[in-house]
Amino acid sequence: MLVTGIIWLLNGGNHSSSWFTGQFVVISILVAISLIGGIKLFKASTLGEPHEDELTKRLLEKGASKSFFISLFWWIFLIILKDRITVDGEELIGTGIIGMGVILVVNVLILKFKGFNDEE
Repeated sequence: MLVTGIIWLLNGGNHSSSWFTGQFVVISILVAISLIGGIKLFKASTLGEPHEDELTKRLLEKGASKSFFISLFWWIFLIILKDRITVDGEELIGTGIIGMGVILVVNVLILKFKGFNDEE
C-alpha cells in the first residue's frame, strides 16, 4: 500500500488540486493505521501469540460484509455526484476506492469497540 501510494504521488498530475490533497491525507491516514496494525501483529508474534483467533476472523468477516453493502451506496452517491458537478473520471474512481477503504476501516473499528451479536 505504501509503495503504491508513493508511485501515485510521483506520477500524479495536478498536485495543487483539492481532490489530490484530500486523497493524499486519507491515504496517509490509512497507511498509518496499517503500520500500527502491523507493529501490533509483529509484537504479538514475538511474544508467541497467535496472529488471528476466531474472534478476529469473525470481526473482519462481519466488517467486510457490512462495508461491502455500504460501499454499494457509496458508489451510487458518487455517480449521482458526478452528474451534479464536474469531476475527472480518474479522480472519481480514486475517491471511490479510497472511500471503500475508509468504510472498511470505520466498520471494523466500530465492531471492535462496540462489539457485535454473532446471531445477526
